[in-house]
Amino acid sequence: MKRLHSQMGNALFLILIAVALFAALSYAVTNSGRGGGGIDREQAALQASELEQNISQIRTAIQRLQLMNGCSNTDISLHYDSDENGSLDEYDAYYNLNSVGNTACYVFHPDGGGLTFPNIKFADGGIRFNGRNQIAGIGLDNGDADSSELVVFYQEIGLGVCEAINSKRDIPSPPPVSDRWTSPLFAGSYGSAYRIAGPSDEFSGKDVGCMNINGSNRYIVYASLIDR
Repeated sequence: MKRLHSQMGNALFLILIAVALFAALSYAVTNSGRGGGGIDREQAALQASELEQNISQIRTAIQRLQLMNGCSNTDISLHYDSDENGSLDEYDAYYNLNSVGNTACYVFHPDGGGLTFPNIKFADGGIRFNGRNQIAGIGLDNGDADSSELVVFYQEIGLGVCEAINSKRDIPSPPPVSDRWTSPLFAGSYGSAYRIAGPSDEFSGKDVGCMNINGSNRYIVYASLIDR
């Protein structure tokens, strides 16, 4: 009888050990998953900060060109050696006839803003500047050509980065849908403004934000560089 009780006690002890080990394993797996999500959020926050820093650098360079070099809104040039042949000419992107030869108004030139054209590796669709978008609540806000801003778009970014950008600006999640984001490359002129606005004007007064394109899995960050 004593042996039977001893065997039952040992079995119960082993069962308790097994239960404890299973609980510990479950806890470890659960926290591992949470840790991965935290890493993803941290990475998205870092990438969002990189975008914001780039926006700030470009804005500062433009303001300096306007204040120090007397460059007008149409003189500002984003012309750069896009074909990487070692020279700036009419075949390169953002060729601006208003400032040809006046490199003091070039954002991406040592004589001007001193910046290099942005290389944001996680913006899979590249970067685009144009002068035919108008952000609700920014500038004149009348929808005409004289109310369009100079805007930069960071195209095809991740949802996590998009939401990190918007969360700082009280723009709701999921990112509002918009189809008003594209136009010709900026070449010194502004055109009739495509209005950047969510279904309920979620982007009104927000000079930086992230939109969902046409309800797809595509996300684009916009930022106004010159408010008009």
